[in-house]
Amino acid sequence: KAQLSQYKLNVLKAFDGQEAVDLIEDLHNKVEGCGSEICQRIKIIFMDYEMPRLNGLRATAMIKDIIKSKNIPDIPIILNTAHNDSETKKEASKVGIDILIPKPANPEQLKDLLKSFI
Repeated sequence: KAQLSQYKLNVLKAFDGQEAVDLIEDLHNKVEGCGSEICQRIKIIFMDYEMPRLNGLRATAMIKDIIKSKNIPDIPIILNTAHNDSETKKEASKVGIDILIPKPANPEQLKDLLKSFI
């Protein structure tokens, strides 16, 4: 969040994977259809790999299922992880991670990513 705040973005923060899933579900349930708040407010999701209760890969799979089942336009998900091995990349791709960036995130790479999605 600290790195993102310098770009003057509104950041919604989840403390673990389950909270991230709940946040997406709750936002969608509060509004009607997709001309709504969720489609306009959430432009990108940054996900950590290791989180309590629900890791980033499982949370991503659940969020992508919600997006698909509720006809929400796709929200790109970026996984930030210290696990930069081929197996993690394969698993990330399988659940719908759009981009995997290794930790620590390079500030210039982060800036370029934000510009490309927002």
